[in-house]
Amino acid sequence: NGGVDFTSNGIQYSFANMATVTDVRPSIGKSGLAGQVISVVGIDFLPSSSLTCRFGVNDILNGLYESSSLVLCTAPSHVPGSVRVDVSNNGVDWSLTGARFFFEAGAGVWELIPSLGPVSGGTFVKLTATGSIANYSALYCVFGSSEVAA
Repeated sequence: NGGVDFTSNGIQYSFANMATVTDVRPSIGKSGLAGQVISVVGIDFLPSSSLTCRFGVNDILNGLYESSSLVLCTAPSHVPGSVRVDVSNNGVDWSLTGARFFFEAGAGVWELIPSLGPVSGGTFVKLTATGSIANYSALYCVFGSSEVAA
């Protein structure tokens, strides 16, 4: 029957190999930023309306079929850390293999303590940055129209 059977109510049922994920590109993205497009490489991906990508255990999003070996997935906003990425051709059965995607704390995640002070000024402000700040040659804080070296 060519891998296709029909149920008693006439709905088509297809048998197919499970998707296999071998790599994600890039394998590192920024935490707290939704919408990063990730190329998921593998085999046995199908052009299905139920094609989905899973980041970790709970973040499930639609996938975009490019070929039987490439699916594009949009990463969700996520806290820093590593998650497994899987693909499902039917939204139910997930790839037996997955690849790791790392959400990196990005430069530009800043904290100012305290976050407010008197208009007259004079308050010491602590600036904390997470992630890499090596790309910055100098850091400044702007208070109104005054610029102060951090």
